[in-house]
Amino acid sequence: TDREMNAVDSEHQKNLQSDAHRIFQLHKSLAAETHPFNKFGTGSRKTLDKPHVRDALLAFHKKWYSANLMALCVVGPQTLDTLQNWVEAKFASIPNRNTPLPSTEILTPGPVRQVGPYPDAMGPHRIFVTSIKDLRYLELGWVIPPFHSSYKTKPGHFVAHLVGHEGRGSLLSLLKEKGWVDSLAAGPTKSADTFGTFEVNMELTAEGLGHENEIINLVFAYLGLIEKSGIEKWIFDEVSATADMGFRFQEREDPMRMSTRLAADMRFVNEADYLSAPFRYFDFDPEQVRETLSYLKPDRVWVTLVGKHCEKDADDKEKWYQTPYRIEKIGKQDVAAWETAQAPPELFPPPPNKFIPTRFDILDAPETPCENPRIIRDDNRLTVHFQQDTFFKRPKTAVFFEFTSPEAYYSPRHAVLANLYTSLLDDDLNEFAYDADIAGLHYSLSNTAKGMKLELQGYSDRLDVLLEAVLRKMPDYKVKKDRFESVRDSIEKEYQNFFKDQPYQHAMYETMFATEEPRWHMADYLKEVKSVTLEEVESFIVRLLSRMHVVGLIHGNTSETKALEMSELLVSILGFGPLPVDERFSRRVVQIPAGSDGVFLSVNGPNEEDTNSAIEILYQFGVPDLQEELYLQLIADILSKPFFHELRTVQQLGYLVFSGYATAGNTAGLKCIIQSTVASASELDARIETFWEGFESSTMATLSAEEFQKYVDALIARKSEPEKTLAQRSKRFWSEISKDRFMYDKKEREVSILESSVSKEGLLEFFSRYLGRDAPYRRKLASHVMAKGHTQPESSEATLVADKIGFRRQQALYPASYPKPRD
Repeated sequence: TDREMNAVDSEHQKNLQSDAHRIFQLHKSLAAETHPFNKFGTGSRKTLDKPHVRDALLAFHKKWYSANLMALCVVGPQTLDTLQNWVEAKFASIPNRNTPLPSTEILTPGPVRQVGPYPDAMGPHRIFVTSIKDLRYLELGWVIPPFHSSYKTKPGHFVAHLVGHEGRGSLLSLLKEKGWVDSLAAGPTKSADTFGTFEVNMELTAEGLGHENEIINLVFAYLGLIEKSGIEKWIFDEVSATADMGFRFQEREDPMRMSTRLAADMRFVNEADYLSAPFRYFDFDPEQVRETLSYLKPDRVWVTLVGKHCEKDADDKEKWYQTPYRIEKIGKQDVAAWETAQAPPELFPPPPNKFIPTRFDILDAPETPCENPRIIRDDNRLTVHFQQDTFFKRPKTAVFFEFTSPEAYYSPRHAVLANLYTSLLDDDLNEFAYDADIAGLHYSLSNTAKGMKLELQGYSDRLDVLLEAVLRKMPDYKVKKDRFESVRDSIEKEYQNFFKDQPYQHAMYETMFATEEPRWHMADYLKEVKSVTLEEVESFIVRLLSRMHVVGLIHGNTSETKALEMSELLVSILGFGPLPVDERFSRRVVQIPAGSDGVFLSVNGPNEEDTNSAIEILYQFGVPDLQEELYLQLIADILSKPFFHELRTVQQLGYLVFSGYATAGNTAGLKCIIQSTVASASELDARIETFWEGFESSTMATLSAEEFQKYVDALIARKSEPEKTLAQRSKRFWSEISKDRFMYDKKEREVSILESSVSKEGLLEFFSRYLGRDAPYRRKLASHVMAKGHTQPESSEATLVADKIGFRRQQALYPASYPKPRD
């Protein structure tokens, strides 16, 4: 019990600097003390370290561990008879104590309409919350009746479709035009037996601060507009059609996720609807929509403002996370103004969606089907790989293009400019592309070290229309001053908030920064972004798109002719010149010097309020061939359980304890990560090394032939697992193409090596040569992140890397290419 209490407390310590946890718990703590929602959401040593806690745990188990309160879902490839036999054998012994369900009575004093956890006396209220990260959030929330029983009509989701719409005439479109809001999301959120919630969440711009009341006024104006003219059957039919389409052609769901979802739904859903209930809209019920809207009124709203700017307003602290906040009643004048809010002409319900596909036919297989992608175009500007899918037979296609430009990563400033360009372009396309997204046609555009990456996935019908729209916007985009200021501000916040990430994330980032060439640091981006101008972005776009080389993959339910048309569309619209091979970007990995003690990096945790120190140790191998890669993966499997057991369960160093196989570029190795409030990074380093010696002398040295074969068989089973979705196969193909490796049969080759070439003796020799404590080619880099209260010892056997860029320039670099497979 003591160990479990420490584990719970470690998790709580990890979450103390998480804004999401802090805000959620604040909303809980403001609930009526008599309501279960008021309780602490997780736990800590303080809450659990009580007399007779074990007896209380057993009593709780005895009272509530009863078959009549449980729902069970088992998903597997076996026959239903086999699954039923397993269930009966494994679960029949669970006692049925006929325990009654907890009371579903309304636990909060107030009128019948008060269905939730907040006392009626609170009325409409405003909460100011001080954040850890640099945030500017405005949230409107309402308590509504529980929505499990209305799964056939989904009134809350219907309202969310309208309020959260991002196209022309939408609430977000107008708020962005005014320069007040960057993003908006709406919908039913918390769901309990006795209540639910509906929330509208908005990320404010710097200009939006001070306009909160006007923003709220527009939200209520739009809700009023829905009541008057938005509850239309054609809108429901359109939402229902896209949902039915998604359900009909959905990819195979992960079994764990599926079983969890079904078990949770079984209490509320008719048996015939188990599989389809979360997805489909069965019946249009305008009265239920009106009832839902009747709860979303000014006299029932809670308004939450989150950000650093709220610090001056805070006059209290939440009990569990010590989150500074202030709560106040919303004045009658504001409520009255919101109740009479009128929608301006810029707000109107969404028009019919022209992107909804109408053709779902599966193309006939080509005369000579190809098992893997093949090149259908290859010139000095564009290389395109193509495969028509004949296996999954879904009416969907995936398109990947990676643009390489020497301008994209020439300096930290160039990287910031590339980020600004793709972000501005995405922001500008959002209104147009939102309908496509609803209709199952998705795109993403992002900057990379090479240049840019454009991905499109979804129904084959109309995907080319979306591609053309994105491509035409790329060279013709004119930067708008108001959106430039807003997007630049958003990116600056993103860079700033990086330094509030958890310590283990910083340990991993510093490892990456010290071992990849070239690699700029987030701190460099933060210095540059403040001074970038609109004119600079416009001139950068011209240079970025002037000379490029593009590599692409088109895979799915589409023909070679269509793939060639899309490829030509890209070249003709963008009109870029060729980029010679010797000017194309290549990132290489730094070779860590060999030596048993290795090297280490040390940085102070950038968030002084975080009491966690962290470490990542990388044991670098280099560029492996397939057999060497498999030996590393086998050792990672053997290492996993004892590492976790010893350092988390026994030594109780922290909640976050992890070891595993690691890759960087074309190199591989092993990594060990720990985040801890009870030990400094240097002590964590020493504990890991002590464990490593024991692991070498006990686990590895005593590994039996039978144990070795179990690990091999388990790895074979993982490698032999077939792909379950078209998207998985598309991503595998693209991974091989983007790596310039083209080993599409990698898993088959690996299984063959595991079955015929690996051996226990070979594994032990590999370990003693590259990973053992005194291995001659051991390459260790430890990345230390120190909390304010933890100190770094003055001396260490390892060599301190004080200058990471200098370290990168002094060390050898691994080749950028992958080794050719042995035939």
